[in-house]
Amino acid sequence: TGLLREIILANALGASRTVDLLVLSLTLPDLLANVLFVSGFSVALVPHLRTRSQQQQAECLSRLLARVMPIVCLIAFVGAFFADALVHLLAPGLVPLTGRESLPIQVSILSLPLVVLSGLLVAAMMARDSFVFGGLGTAVLNSGVILGILAGAYWVDPLVAVPLGLLGGALARNTLHGFGAWRVGFRWSVSGVSVPVPPSLFRHIMVSAVAMSALTLAPVMLRAMASYLGEGRVTLFTLAVKMLELPLTAVFWSIGFLALPALSSLYQTDLVAAHARLSRDLRLSVFLGLIASIVV
Repeated sequence: TGLLREIILANALGASRTVDLLVLSLTLPDLLANVLFVSGFSVALVPHLRTRSQQQQAECLSRLLARVMPIVCLIAFVGAFFADALVHLLAPGLVPLTGRESLPIQVSILSLPLVVLSGLLVAAMMARDSFVFGGLGTAVLNSGVILGILAGAYWVDPLVAVPLGLLGGALARNTLHGFGAWRVGFRWSVSGVSVPVPPSLFRHIMVSAVAMSALTLAPVMLRAMASYLGEGRVTLFTLAVKMLELPLTAVFWSIGFLALPALSSLYQTDLVAAHARLSRDLRLSVFLGLIASIVV
């Protein structure tokens, strides 16, 4: 659905300065969320939750939410206020922005808390071996964006319609993820029994997030360079990168979301079985990546 989103965007609105700004706004929430916390959830948080009871999982996630969300909200509001400075860093060829052009960037930054909350809900489901709703959530988000693109192409100003589609898709995704977490038995809870979030876990999440987000650093730098080449170049570059990301995502997500949490538990109990599981999972992930490459 991410590739489909880029194809529809390029075909419905073309490759222009306006679409460059929309592309940047669509990539910002996930980029910021992954650098801050979300990409560290599967590496650090899910293995921690797997060793806890359902009640302890709910306690841990509730307390982690109370600690993380004020930070995320503050970053979102400050980032929205300094949206032009952020664009200057990520796509310097697009500055300066008019007030109208700043709107999609500001809306996308303000959606950051929704992205982080979605990441926590997905972690809750992953800890209970539920993965379907996490993938469906991405499809729902992209569907909202596609509706915004079509509305922008044929009805209203795309600089208004697309960010509203992003915001609506993010809300719909969180609703779906909340239902999925509830379906597997997760309930937000802070009982009288103290289950504090270990400081080491918080640090591990942040360090893992920074390390994992380094995988996305090269496309970010190249997108910034592409913005200097002229209007529409960010759009075309992002579409090309999306075609490369699809097979790579199949590999990295299958390892990060499925293999790593299970392996972290298995290595503590049976080293031989863990090595066998790792070999099998790596072969499977490479096979998935090859299949995705053929499709692209």
